[in-house]
Formats: sequence, structure tokens, C-alpha cells
Amino acid sequence: MSAFQALSAYRASFEARLLDTARALALAVDGELQTLEAAAVAIATLPALRDARDEDVPALRSWATDVGNSVGALRVVINDAAPGHLQLLNTGVAPGTPPPPPSRAGEGAWYVIRQVVDTGRPAVSNLFVGRALTRQIIAVAAPVVHDGQVTRAVLVTTSPDRFSRLLASQGLRGGAVAGLADASGHLVARSRDHEAFVGAPVPEWYAAVAHLDEGIFHGRNAEDEPTIFGFRRLHAETGWGVVVGEPLASYDAVWQRPLQALLLGAVLILGLAAAAATFLARRMLAPLRALQTQAEDVAVGVRGLPASPHYSQQGTVAEFDALRRSVRQAGAALRAREEEFRTAFEQAPIAMSQSNPQTGHILSVNAAYCVLTGRSRAELIGTPFSDMIHAADRAADLAGWRRMVGGDTPVHETEKRYVRPDGSIRWARAAVSPVRDPSSGGIVRTLGAFQDVTDQKAAAELQLLLTREVDHRARNALAVVLAVLRLTPNDNPESYARSVEGRVNALAQAHTLLAEASWKGVDFQAVAETELKPFVVASAVPGAGPQVRLIGPPLTLAPEATQPLLMVLHELATNAIKHGALSTTEGQVTLSWADDPAASLVRVRWREEKGPTVQAPTGPGGFGLRLLEMAIRNQLNGKFVSRWDAGGLAYDIELPRGTFVWPEA
Repeated sequence: MSAFQALSAYRASFEARLLDTARALALAVDGELQTLEAAAVAIATLPALRDARDEDVPALRSWATDVGNSVGALRVVINDAAPGHLQLLNTGVAPGTPPPPPSRAGEGAWYVIRQVVDTGRPAVSNLFVGRALTRQIIAVAAPVVHDGQVTRAVLVTTSPDRFSRLLASQGLRGGAVAGLADASGHLVARSRDHEAFVGAPVPEWYAAVAHLDEGIFHGRNAEDEPTIFGFRRLHAETGWGVVVGEPLASYDAVWQRPLQALLLGAVLILGLAAAAATFLARRMLAPLRALQTQAEDVAVGVRGLPASPHYSQQGTVAEFDALRRSVRQAGAALRAREEEFRTAFEQAPIAMSQSNPQTGHILSVNAAYCVLTGRSRAELIGTPFSDMIHAADRAADLAGWRRMVGGDTPVHETEKRYVRPDGSIRWARAAVSPVRDPSSGGIVRTLGAFQDVTDQKAAAELQLLLTREVDHRARNALAVVLAVLRLTPNDNPESYARSVEGRVNALAQAHTLLAEASWKGVDFQAVAETELKPFVVASAVPGAGPQVRLIGPPLTLAPEATQPLLMVLHELATNAIKHGALSTTEGQVTLSWADDPAASLVRVRWREEKGPTVQAPTGPGGFGLRLLEMAIRNQLNGKFVSRWDAGGLAYDIELPRGTFVWPEA
């Protein structure tokens, strides 16, 4: 009886070691896939990708490449969700080169793209031949969701060699071989002779176990040797499975050698055999308990905590020591994958945070999120994310977030304002997605990506303000044009046309100056030079200087004063050309201006010299002078004094500084 129990214990320990190794490898492979999935989700939730037009997607190439490189991906591919799944970006293709055509229906990555589009959830492909790489690859895909609809699919691809190295790194001994199979029943990776078997169909017996979670089975391996296998299906919804096999001869040797020893011992003394069996059972119990604790620590390590060192001491059973090393290596690999994810998260160029789905308290943030909110990492961790949101946006943001956590919507998207400690406001476009536990499907945290759009908001508001200002100015200009058309004497058609055309041109020149200055104000001298340009340059008469001199300090006009002032100068110049100093080559005009902040006035003086003798008008004057006076009084709120000297007109204007200078000092 003792001999039978000892044999059973040896065989059970062999099978337990085989199955535990498969479990540890399955955990490690799951960690690799989760790392790739995290990268795909980080790209897919980028607001710039969600809102970009198809032709603007290639502009995201650098960011997508950085995220892919951070997790060791071959390339990142972005496909359209519409039938045909056109490739919009492929980081493996040289910039400027059109992406390769997408996979045909039923081939390559078509299945995984369709799965992502149909379910709205991340997915893992089976092994397939990439169209651009022309070699076998695996893709992890995530959906880009806009207004509740999947509009694109992000694929992060990797080589099966990645998983082969992972299997081989476990240091399997005694002829043991580990393999990884996809849902279609093809070999993705092998710890030994990987290149010879990758892509080959798995043995027929695999179909009978693929639907189970785990188990021990007998069959023939790829070399057609009788083998005992330990099988474990991956936790992720992939349909993949890990198989660890050892030759049946090794398995038989485990119990045959002890059987011979025990039979011999039984012949010598039954009591010694019973004692030996008891001793062996105790030898195995302690390592089994240590392995159980170690497996629990690996799970803890997956969540980002360091594994315990209590199982680091070498035991007395070689098989358990080998298994202990394998589990420890798997735990180290998982922690390395998590570190890669944390690195990608921290170095992401947009603000990112993770929050508790029950309380909304922040679990982790990256540096860009600290910049967005104006707070340190220590101030943010453990704080409800809603505390930083503007009071006017808080209720709607929390309601949308709770609907996503409750499963009513796949992603929470919004624009909201963050209030920094100094009171400043930053606008952000947010996309928050749930992160689920692979085994239970429950939400373990929420992952948010936030793009600072404060500058875009300010630019849009400025654009709206400028549009309203332009509309206001255009209405004013049209009102002036209408007055010109109605009031200009029309007894002479040719004279009427010239007068109207000159005044409308003056308005157009003022509009051009304001547009070039973005409607923020125009320099006084620029306005004067625009209207008097033909006379500011040197005269055509040999030895003569310019007919018009401009004298005054730099002075920026308010936008609402620019058009009236240009009309005033136009009427003065027109009168001087027709009747005054500019009607002869010897005549001269001096236009001067002075800023008097103490009196809150701007003084403008027009002086004509060496012109023909002109009699002062006895009546109210012509229409031009009346229009001049109306512009000064009604539009500029100013005063004027005019007189007719022997050499021409002298015109003094006083304008209120508050409505004339921009900005008012």
C-alpha cells in the first residue's frame, strides 16, 4: 500500500509540474498580449485620431511609431472600419509611400478587424501572413469609437519569434518542449525548433482539449514520439492555448525507478518501505505549498507589486526546483511586461490617467496629466478626478463616466474644463475607456486620454470675435457707401462716377489695412501714406521734393477710427487736388499730428502752401467738405476749425483720444 501511494505521489508530482509549467507560461503569454493590447488602446483612444479625417491620419505616424516601439511591436497599422478596411497608416512603410492594399475578405488581418468592428472591443488575431512583411505575424487590435460607432481599427503587430523566445526562456529540461497554438489550430511558437514548426497544424488530439481550460493528456508530439502533455488555455478571449510536453519515457522513468527501489525495499523490510513512503510524501508537501504561494505571488506581481522572496531557497526535489524557477521566471516576465506598459503610459505625449471604477479616485497619472491639471503626482493620486473639473462641467462629466462604467456606453467622450490651483482654466478633449479583467470580464480600472485644446478654443473664440467685428465694419462701410451714393451730386454723370469711385476706394483701402492688421489697429502714418501716396514721393519737377510731408509720432488707431480718418484724408486730398495746393506742381501740403494724453486729445493739422489763391466758400461748401465735417463730428466725435489762407486751406482737428487711439494708454 505504501509503495502504491509513493508511486501515485511521484506520478502526481510529475503531472502537477507539467500542468503548473503550462499555467505559468500561459500567464506570461497573457502578459505579452495585454502589453500589446494596452498600446493599441492607447493609440485608439487618442482624440486626435478619433476626430482626424482620413487624409490627416498619416500625420499621427510619429506618435504611433513611438507607442509601438515602446512595447517592441513590429509596426502599427490603422484601418478604416468601412467594408474593405482601407489602410490609412502603416508605420512599416516609408513616409510618403502609399500603404499596401488591405487583406481580402477572409484573409490575413480581415477576421480580427471585423471582430473589433462588430464587437467594439479589443481582439487578438490568429497567425497570418502580413501583406507588407510577407511573413507570419500576429496582430492585437483595438477599436476607435466616435459617437458610439466604431470608425477605425488600430492594429499593433508582432512576430511569433517574440513568443518563441518567451517559451524558450523558461529553461525547460529533460526533453520537455513548450508550444503555443492559436484558435485556428496552428502552431504560433515553439520553445525548440521554432522555425521548422511555426504555422504547422497542431496534432489531431489538440482539437479534443482546446475547449477545456486545462488538463493532462497523452498523444504524439511533432516528432511523432509518445508524449504526455500539460495543457492550459489563455485567460484572454483569444482561443489560444499553451502545451508543455515531455516524452512518455521520462514520465515512465519517474515512477519505474522508484518502483524498483521500493520493491527491493519491500523485499528487505516492509517497514522501511512504509517509512520511505512517508518521508517522500513529506518532502513533496512543503514544495507544493511553496509553489502554491509562489503562484499567488506571481498573480500579485501582475498587479504591479513585487513578488515575495520566501521561495528563493533551493529545495530537495529537483522537479520542484525546476518548476519553482519556471514560475519565478514567468513572474519576472510579467512584471517586465507591466513595466513596459508603465513606461509607455508615462511617456505618452498626451495626458493620461487611470481611475478606480467604483469611486472615481485617481490611481495613476503621467507627466502630461500633471501639466494639464497644474498639480503634482502626489497631489493627484487618491483624489477624485471630478475635483479638478469646472463646476459647470462636473455633473455632465460624471454622468457620462458612470454610464460607461455601468456598461451603457463603450467609451466616455466629452470636452471639459480643468481648474488649476492658480485659478486658470485649461480645456481638454477626453476619451475614457474601461479596462477589464481578462478572466472575469469585470472593469478593474478606467483609462483616460486627454488632449489639451485650450489654444484651439481660444483661436475659435478669436475667430468668432473677428468675424463679428468684420461684419460690423462691413455694415458700417455699406452704410457710408449708401450715404455717398445718395448725397453725391449727380448732375454730371462723369463727375458723379469719379466721386463715388474715389470714396469707395478709400473705404476699401481702410478695410485692407484693417484686415492686414487682424482688425487690431493701424498705424496713423500707414493710413496717411495709403491715401496720399502719389504726393509723398518726390515731385516729377527736377530739384523739387515731395508735395506732401507727414510729421508725427507713432500712433496706432482704433479699428473704428480707421475708416472715418481715411475718408477725412480722402476729402482733404480731393479738395486740394481740385482747388488747392495739389492742383499745381509747386504746391505743398503738411499733414501733422500730435498725441496729447494730458488733455486726452489727438490733434491733426492740415496745411496747404504755394497753391492758387482760393476764395473761401460763402455758403455751406461742397458735398466733399460736408462729408468731411460729418465724418469728424458723427463718426470720430471730434471738432474742427478751418480757414482759407492765401496759399490754401488750413484745417485743425481735435479728436477724443479714448475713441481714436488703440489701445488707450
